[in-house]
Amino acid sequence: MYISNANLLTMNPPPKINLGFSRKEIIGVTTLLSIILLLYIGAHFLRHYIKQPNNNTTANNEWLLAAATLQTQTAAEDSLTDYSKNNFFTQNTAKSYFTPPDRSLFYFNPNELSAEGWEKLGVKPKTINTIINYRNKGGKFRTAEDLKKIYGLSETDYAAIAPYVQIAKQQDNTNTTSSITPTYNNEKTTYPTYTKKSYHNIDINLSDTTTYISLPGIGSALAKRIVNFRDKLGGFYRVEQVGETYGVPDSTFQKIKPYLQANPAAIKKLNINSATFETLRDHPYIKSAIAKSIIAYRQQHGLFKNIDELKNIMSIDANAFEKIKHYVVINE
Repeated sequence: MYISNANLLTMNPPPKINLGFSRKEIIGVTTLLSIILLLYIGAHFLRHYIKQPNNNTTANNEWLLAAATLQTQTAAEDSLTDYSKNNFFTQNTAKSYFTPPDRSLFYFNPNELSAEGWEKLGVKPKTINTIINYRNKGGKFRTAEDLKKIYGLSETDYAAIAPYVQIAKQQDNTNTTSSITPTYNNEKTTYPTYTKKSYHNIDINLSDTTTYISLPGIGSALAKRIVNFRDKLGGFYRVEQVGETYGVPDSTFQKIKPYLQANPAAIKKLNINSATFETLRDHPYIKSAIAKSIIAYRQQHGLFKNIDELKNIMSIDANAFEKIKHYVVINE
């Protein structure tokens, strides 16, 4: 006879397993597990709640979004401003860029408008003072563009008021005929006549410091130097010697050269056969070295028979001889 497993279980149920726990112990364990489960669930929800600072992140995101929106609006206003520069009368919004609450626009002449008028146009007080000072000093506005010259006038103010500038154009008397008969002053205006200063020629060997001062570019100091140099030489044999004077610039000499005249007859000369060493030494063209050579030559060869004998002295070259020969003489 076949008996199924189900029938076997029904006929012979399995014995209950006793784990050794009392009823109170089972209730206690169950309660503890329930508390642990509740704590876990509570901690999960608490952790989720602590993360709620995301609301701050959301607020930050909202702030960033608002800033981006403001930037976009600013860019749009800037583009509107650029457009408005060429369309002054097409902007009728409640907050117009050109007509703030303290600005009243009206046609005006910037050369005549009072300070109160500028204030009504919305111009700042400091800028108004600048405009008034500019006009008081003789400044004129000939076109609206001239307003840009005013320091402190912003581009916003200029863009707003420029279309209302009205400046009367000056009449061209050569092309138009006025109905008003002009009056003329028959009295001739006299102006002081300019007379170009004239200079006279001077003799460089006879002129004193006062005469030299009368020349262009020559002061008292240069005049004294020229006269002192001339006296040490014994006179000038040509006008170029004035330019050799210490402290006289070549540019100054070129200015006075056309007015100089030399008279070599007035030159004082030295007798090289009788002049002492000191006398020869004091001459600007001879000085100590040549003076010693002249005295030595005179002692060795006797008196000079002619001026050309100076060429026999080694210390006197051709250039020095050309200068010295005008200031020496031989008396036999």
